[in-house]
Amino acid sequence: MHLRTAIKVYIALTTVLILILGSLLVFAESKHSRAQQLFQEQVRTQLLSKDLLQALTDRETGQRGYLLTLDPRFVEPYIEGGLKIKGLIEDLKPLMAIDAWNELKRLIAERGEYFNTTFQLVGGFPLDQQQQQQQQQQAIERVRSGDGKRFMDSMRELLRQTPQEVERLANEAAARYEGISAWTSVLIYTIAVSVFMLLISPIIYLRRAVFDPLLRLRKGLRELTGERKPMEVSTKDSAPEIRDIIEQTGLATSKLIDYEEELRGSIDELKAVRDQQDKIFSIVGHELRTPASAVKMLLEEEKGHNNSHYIQEAYVHSTHLLNILEDMRISTSVGAILEVPSEFNHHVKVFQIVKSTILALQPLASQHDFIINFNGSRAHRLGHDGTPKILHQVLQNLIRNAILHSEGSMINVSLEFEHLECNATHFTIEVRDNGKGISPQFRNRMFKAFERGDTVSDGTGLGLNVAYELAKTQENGNLSYRDNPTGGSIFTFEFTLNKVIDASASATEEKKINFIKGLNVLLVEDTPTLRLLSKTILERAGANVQATSNGEEALSIFASFEPDLVLTDIMMPDMNGYELTEALRKGGYSMPIIGVTGATVGMEAKRLIETGANRVLAKPLTIAGLEAAIKSIHVEGFKARD
Repeated sequence: MHLRTAIKVYIALTTVLILILGSLLVFAESKHSRAQQLFQEQVRTQLLSKDLLQALTDRETGQRGYLLTLDPRFVEPYIEGGLKIKGLIEDLKPLMAIDAWNELKRLIAERGEYFNTTFQLVGGFPLDQQQQQQQQQQAIERVRSGDGKRFMDSMRELLRQTPQEVERLANEAAARYEGISAWTSVLIYTIAVSVFMLLISPIIYLRRAVFDPLLRLRKGLRELTGERKPMEVSTKDSAPEIRDIIEQTGLATSKLIDYEEELRGSIDELKAVRDQQDKIFSIVGHELRTPASAVKMLLEEEKGHNNSHYIQEAYVHSTHLLNILEDMRISTSVGAILEVPSEFNHHVKVFQIVKSTILALQPLASQHDFIINFNGSRAHRLGHDGTPKILHQVLQNLIRNAILHSEGSMINVSLEFEHLECNATHFTIEVRDNGKGISPQFRNRMFKAFERGDTVSDGTGLGLNVAYELAKTQENGNLSYRDNPTGGSIFTFEFTLNKVIDASASATEEKKINFIKGLNVLLVEDTPTLRLLSKTILERAGANVQATSNGEEALSIFASFEPDLVLTDIMMPDMNGYELTEALRKGGYSMPIIGVTGATVGMEAKRLIETGANRVLAKPLTIAGLEAAIKSIHVEGFKARD
């Protein structure tokens, strides 16, 4: 039976039984009330009959007394008796049968006429003495004749029969009530039990048809979370609605399991594609960054001897290529952080960073006939805690984009700041150009990776994405865009930095500490040019260097050399950087291992850290970067030689 139908049937049956029970109670109560009423009428009839007989007797006594004595004092009870008789007759009327009452009334009327006729024999009131004596004897004879007694006997019989009839009716009503009470009690008890059963039946029905199936469904769903297979839940004794729910739930879970299987397969395929993509990115990054790093290091060496225009141009282009690879790393490899947290990287002077960034881009601006104006002032003499590289890269990308893509002729850079509580400063840097602006269609996707607007210049579509993502890493950091009212674009870079409050902390930046001098450094690099250049700059910094081309060669000289520091590439023949790092750690080597890699686009750097390396640096190797890495490891327990 459907749950809705069962509820309707239950309500109908309960209502009918309650109505029957109520009707029986009302019926029994009416019979009981009737029996009580008849009993009360019986008692009242008996009393009224007794009072009426007494009144009739008093009236007759008054008549006899007066006729015998002619004493007027007997007239008063005679009159009072008559008045009582009239009232008692009216009281008896509803208690007597109409025929009996009419007969009683007739007899009383005839008796009254009899009394009047008798009194007329004595001449009424008052009579003279002679008349009274003559007629008195006649009246007495009339009374003695028995007519008055006949009236009294008839009325006494009527009054005797009336209470008896009422008593009979009362007894019959009482007997009837007793009989009705007997079988109504049985019916009331039966119906009460039925109503009680009906009241508890929904609990039994709901438990069997609703709750138990739902509990089985819950158990099946719980089992489904542990074992991914189609759910099997019994629908025995379930209400049709609950059975439909269970069946639909089972069907839905089966479909979900199928979808899950398909999704798992898609995820596995996607993971395989992602792994392949990471591998391709790593290879691409390595194959591009390694030669670019070698070119830049060679140009840096050559600049010390020949600082010609061509050398400068080649150096700028190699730096630009490395910057593009850095943008690709940030955009595609979230979490593959190569920056080294150190005291050196966490002290900035924003005013100087803006000026140095503009100065570095002046050659590019001149090449495209751009004028860059700067308006700002120093916020705090000792500077702020922050990461110079992030601020520099955001500004560089914004200004470079304006030069290459705005098609304008002027860039205005402004620096404003507001000192906050708790020694913090909120900075606002605006980069305005007078170019063509950005179309409304492109604004919704301008900060996404690999998105390029309407521009004739070359580019990767990463500049704004990298700037936006880096801006978000700063406290209260944000990068937003709005149209320049005079034409062009306005990019607003906001962030908050904490002030440096200890002068000694500021002086730390200027203090030159050689963390490399005196170290035994094992350099593992498979590219000959980079191996030679890296060895040269390390030895120039005072390190004792042993250079090898792969991990196997490094392990072969490891024991005899006893290195204080291992610098290793990741992608190498025979034994790569992962295998070398794992072998050194398993062999008990606890000194620092720093990766120097060109594979910065994928997740290779993160994997090397997980294998056991302390830090990973991007190629090309620089003394400043290496010192910052060594400094951070020194804080963790590494003891560099003085």
